[in-house]
Amino acid sequence: MVGVTLLWLAVLSLAFTAGCQRREIEILEADPAESREIHALGERLAGDLLEAMKGELMRAMEDEGPVEAMRICGGRAMEIAREVENSSERPVRIKRTSARYRNPENAPDAAELRALSLLEERPPAGVDGREHLVQKVRREGREYLRYYKPLTVGAICLNCHGERSRIPDGVNTALAQRYPDDLAVGYGLGDLRGALRIELELAESRP
Repeated sequence: MVGVTLLWLAVLSLAFTAGCQRREIEILEADPAESREIHALGERLAGDLLEAMKGELMRAMEDEGPVEAMRICGGRAMEIAREVENSSERPVRIKRTSARYRNPENAPDAAELRALSLLEERPPAGVDGREHLVQKVRREGREYLRYYKPLTVGAICLNCHGERSRIPDGVNTALAQRYPDDLAVGYGLGDLRGALRIELELAESRP
């Protein structure tokens, strides 16, 4: 319940921006074939990215501690996302997003806000947490399929995203310097942190 409340507070804080975006992006209904297509591609690419990120985070945590792990999550993650994009046989764009974002570049658009609210409403399902979500959207006359992989808070995540009073001092200092408007703290184990979004443009929608 707390997670839902915090999510909607963040949604309200983005109301003006999201209002503009809603005029620019339309949520459509994907047909079964489209859903299968983006699910297969998204699940594979999300798995590749998360496996690579987990390995680097664990090594950073063991070798240099939580401050370096935070830097990996904030910087190296973008590089890994580009590497996974380039490995795909289909042209895709990968983005991490959350209503309570840390990096303003990860702020959600209106369709992403809708996806995040739907994921927040779903109870955890099995060891993998909440189930994925598929969207079809139209933006600037072009249509895209989107696959959302829920990101839940694990034990290692609490070093950067847990209650502020329990985050190591060095991490708090680094966060204040790098992200002065940080919204991404106060989570508990198992909370929905956000989503990994894989977006595929439909070729037939291109002008």
